[in-house]
Amino acid sequence: EYRCTSSAESIVPPLPPLPPLPPLPPLLLLLLLPLLSGGALAGPPNVVLLFVDDLGYGDVGFNGHPTTRTPHIDALAYGGKILSGWYSGCPVCSGSRAALMTGRQYARVGVPGVFGPTGSTGLPLNETTVADLLKRAGDRTAIVGKWHLGQREMFLPGRRGFDEYLGIPYSDDMGG
Repeated sequence: EYRCTSSAESIVPPLPPLPPLPPLPPLLLLLLLPLLSGGALAGPPNVVLLFVDDLGYGDVGFNGHPTTRTPHIDALAYGGKILSGWYSGCPVCSGSRAALMTGRQYARVGVPGVFGPTGSTGLPLNETTVADLLKRAGDRTAIVGKWHLGQREMFLPGRRGFDEYLGIPYSDDMGG
């Protein structure tokens, strides 16, 4: 369970406790027991990974930003697991995305720091992405936002393990 110790608690107040449930008839309780124990609903977790360029640690509400309101991101944070120890695999876009997608250093993958909008290369096709692994495990995958790992059809997310893609292939400030 995540417990915020920053001033975010004053920005996003904790939810009030739920009222007590009325007593249930014993037979109904037996029928609901699998649901209440979580056994019937147990399954693999949903994975939501947010990878944002130029977002600082303190730029979101749950980390204590005094004026920025991020209620939806805060709700995801409070309802899930926050992994706050992160070192980018590269200080610029394509390299950091390649490191995240493959778990390898971008230079070992053969990715330059940044793929330009007119480039004809991308994340090497022999590299396995985290989406490839999730898909092999039977999960559905989606990516929203900037891809920046190659703009040609063979390098786009649909060919790299993602079922859905809504975004742009490179930075919107690159023209092309």
